[in-house]
Amino acid sequence: MGVLLLVPLGFVCGVVASTAGSPSLFSFPLLLAAGYPAVAANVTNTVGMVMPTTLGGSLGYRDRLREEGRSAWELALAGGLGGGLGGGLLLLLGERVFEAVIPSLLIGAAVLVLVGPWIVRRAARSAESVDRPRIAVVVTFVLGIYGGYFGAGVGPLLVSSYVITFTGGIQRSNALKVLVVLAVNITATMLFALFGPVDWLAVAALGVAGVAGGYVGARTARRMPDSLLRAAVATSAAIAASLQIR
Repeated sequence: MGVLLLVPLGFVCGVVASTAGSPSLFSFPLLLAAGYPAVAANVTNTVGMVMPTTLGGSLGYRDRLREEGRSAWELALAGGLGGGLGGGLLLLLGERVFEAVIPSLLIGAAVLVLVGPWIVRRAARSAESVDRPRIAVVVTFVLGIYGGYFGAGVGPLLVSSYVITFTGGIQRSNALKVLVVLAVNITATMLFALFGPVDWLAVAALGVAGVAGGYVGARTARRMPDSLLRAAVATSAAIAASLQIR
């Protein structure tokens, strides 16, 4: 796929990021379809698509995150360490192992995208009245490993975990989730930039177009039903999984 053809892809993924919230489930399968090897598609997608969108999201929550203090830093550290470990496992285990688990990862992430809001609502009903920061740190580290290795669909799991382990409801949990996902992707991106097969031209095309798409999506795409967008993203992941199984 020519680099110029990645520009509209990045734009669409930016729109998806600001609405359905899972751009990698759209961009990663298309990078695979374009002929990128699995690991190269994953690391290029993380650096070019996932990292810019999570950075933008964390900036949007910066005021709320300042109020979190130590809890936010502990979670970010746990997520960053987990992300580094997950990214290291991706590079260490290599192409063959990643190709073998891609179908399961894509299908699992597609299910999380579809049922994510339901998971969060269920978690909110069982939320406790006191903070459980130590439990949150351990869960964050484990989910960070997954986030560094692949990462699609990790958002609903983090939000659900924080709704249960912290008071303050979904808004606080979502702010913490955004920070942790950023930390996971920072460490994974640093590792991929140094040692991974990153296609930097593709990163530039995806990143710049993704920022523009995110802006347009935030301004206009909220008129579309979120359920429809999530279904489209999940469908693309399911199709990609079926092609990998073949």
